[in-house]
Amino acid sequence: AISNWMKKRANSSSVLKNKPISVIYSGINVDKFKIVNKDKAREFYNFPKDKKIILIGAGNLRESYKGYKYVISSLNRLDNEYLVVTFGSGQIFQNEIPQKILNLGFIRIEKELAKLYNSADVFFAPSTAEAFGKTFAEAQACGLPVVCFEETGPADIIEHLKSGYLAKFKD
Repeated sequence: AISNWMKKRANSSSVLKNKPISVIYSGINVDKFKIVNKDKAREFYNFPKDKKIILIGAGNLRESYKGYKYVISSLNRLDNEYLVVTFGSGQIFQNEIPQKILNLGFIRIEKELAKLYNSADVFFAPSTAEAFGKTFAEAQACGLPVVCFEETGPADIIEHLKSGYLAKFKD
């Protein structure tokens, strides 16, 4: 399994419940995903240097298991001083949140994705069903704190209040 969350699910299945299951985390390329100068990363994307940036990314942002309703609910509790930047498919529309939003679509070049992580201040990913979360590990390798739920795969790699924030599940 690629996380303890997956191992727990496998152990509770009728097929695998009596089988030995090990956890082997997914790897990422730390030669590409690493900390670089934030100002230069923001210049690459033409982002303002004086705004706090909340980064959100997923294969499809609007999928319910990716935490779409938690994204919208949380952002509506914040004022409009933040810039919200998304990547992946599915958009957050300007009328859904008070902050300015930039939807970048898929970022296919890893070097550009690493710059995107480096340009942000926090990676917000409230998935309710996440096996490991490669984007979470990539963000952390770029020095970006991650906000996600406990009781999901990414909880294995996030140290609460050190490398991110582990919120109570669905809270």
